Amino acid sequence: YSLLQKNSRQCPEVTVVNCYVGEVTGPMAVKIEKEGWNNTLVPSEKSDSVIQIVRLDELSHPWLTNQRIGLLKVDTEGFDVSVLFGAKKLLEASRPIVTFEYNRLNMDEIGESGLRIFPYLESLGYQNLLIYDDSGRYLMSTKVQDFDLLGELHEFIKPPTSGIAYLDMVAFPKTATVLFQKFRDAERKLQSSAS
Repeated sequence: YSLLQKNSRQCPEVTVVNCYVGEVTGPMAVKIEKEGWNNTLVPSEKSDSVIQIVRLDELSHPWLTNQRIGLLKVDTEGFDVSVLFGAKKLLEASRPIVTFEYNRLNMDEIGESGLRIFPYLESLGYQNLLIYDDSGRYLMSTKVQDFDLLGELHEFIKPPTSGIAYLDMVAFPKTATVLFQKFRDAERKLQSSAS
């Protein structure tokens, strides 16, 4: 957090809040894996470490409640789906573009199926997805409603044999179809010029 505070001083318009966000507000016993590198919280009944989780919808901060959110970026080492489920009111109210990490290894470790995110996004008015591999290369576009394809991608990145640690996904609400098309077209153009 201290490093985040230091880095955020470069962007005075950024507000930093020190808390853990997730699907359900309350205490969670965890063990920390990959400590000091890419801290990953794993729920554990046998742990002495207890953290407090707050749903993003319940986070009381004037900036969050007084602003319309245009972009929500989530990268929480496997908890991305939980964080988004805890942000239902925010997603319904603002319909931001949502970028999140689909980290199968960490989701498996914390008991998160992952696939439930797609019908959830569909129910909130989201339609189009851009998908990137773990090196940031554009992979493909699809719809959040294409459950068969997304299920195949889920299986394709199953550790340890896939060679892909995670996928980054960008979900666009139906109201941002033109913006989605511009992004997709730009990615396709960049992809074809690189090959």
